[in-house]
Amino acid sequence: MIVRYFGPWGHCGHHLFRPSGLYSRPSRQAGPWTLAELDATPYTWRGGQLGADSGRGVVPVDQHEREGVWRITHRDGWTALGAWDRTCDTRWGSKAVFIAEGTHDEQAMREIAAREFPEVWARIERTTETERSERR
Repeated sequence: MIVRYFGPWGHCGHHLFRPSGLYSRPSRQAGPWTLAELDATPYTWRGGQLGADSGRGVVPVDQHEREGVWRITHRDGWTALGAWDRTCDTRWGSKAVFIAEGTHDEQAMREIAAREFPEVWARIERTTETERSERR
């Protein structure tokens, strides 16, 4: 099974990675998604207000970009699990997307991400769990 991670790893900026931590080459495509599609904002802005779901992107439609909320997307026999993520790159618009060959549900994708990208997954889960605790 082919798996990839799109997002920051060790430094700011979104890149496509293999489980080894190396950049994925060729890095223009992850399964059926282009890097532009993975990096797309999933909503439109109109007059400074959140607009409609643009139908683009693989992270939740959320103007507050809340972390720890995941969106599952299926296309052409592949699955993407995406969320807003500022655990490495603190800028707004930063996201983490795990891509796997095959059609998987959210729980299966979480397990794949934790197994194939343990360092990245632990960073995201540790930070979002801390934030959830602080909100209580």
